[in-house]
Amino acid sequence: IDVARFALVLAIASIPVALPAVLSVTMAIGANLLARRHTIVSNFQVIEELAGVSYLCVDKTGTLTKNEIAVSGANVYGQHTEEELFVFAYLALEDGERSSIERAVHKHVLDNGFQEAANKFTVKEFYSFDPVKKTTEAVFDHAGEEVRVIMGAPQVIAQSLSAETDSAQLMADTEALAVDGFRSLAVAIKWPRGNYPVGLIPLMDPPRDDSREVIKELKKRGVVVKMLTGDNTAIARYIGKLLNIGQVVVSRSELEKVDETPDDKDNKNLIQTTDIFAEVVPADKFNIVSSFQSDGQIV
Repeated sequence: IDVARFALVLAIASIPVALPAVLSVTMAIGANLLARRHTIVSNFQVIEELAGVSYLCVDKTGTLTKNEIAVSGANVYGQHTEEELFVFAYLALEDGERSSIERAVHKHVLDNGFQEAANKFTVKEFYSFDPVKKTTEAVFDHAGEEVRVIMGAPQVIAQSLSAETDSAQLMADTEALAVDGFRSLAVAIKWPRGNYPVGLIPLMDPPRDDSREVIKELKKRGVVVKMLTGDNTAIARYIGKLLNIGQVVVSRSELEKVDETPDDKDNKNLIQTTDIFAEVVPADKFNIVSSFQSDGQIV
């Protein structure tokens, strides 16, 4: 009896000491199982934290989609040609490591032989991509005049155009393309006499083959999935429909109008009822997201 009593005391006393080791072994086994499904876990603690997630905010490009963007034609304005559109776009490309969109434009220029025409121009000034402005700019000489080419998000380019009719047409064409699932890259030129659109470059980034099934499995486990994207609301809604995420979309401009008080019930309802947040950028910070913490939920 004495031996049994001491054995029981030792067994109970050893549990707190052994608990971290037991948890580490358990998580290692879990990581091994995930590795067999082609998922690499670099931090074991993530497995434990993931089990408590209530809301999962997922980036669209490269996560839900293949990040294999390709150019699908061109919309040109005025007297401009498709070659001019892609020559100007080529001049506004970053040197060195490029984004997936820039690689798609560069490939299209090379495949269609537009690079020779682009090499006739010398870029005098270049302004790298600004994630807030969502544009790149380049300055070069054209027919004896200094020209600035601006390439970026259509909604930003539209605001910079001199004529309201040009802005309206650009946005109408962008929305039409977005309804069919195309995101667009706008190109405009700034002459001494004003800013004018050159054209729109439609781009397609299809969803990953397994995205819809993964989202379905997450929802079955009680996780609410919310998509975040820099694309406009029409494209966001299209992808949300394809992946069965939802159709309630809120844009960045709408979020900026919201009071940032964390305990505001209207803010909390807006976040919880929204499926997709569109036109957002990494620099955006909204305190209303922290309202989840008051409910003891993990985002």
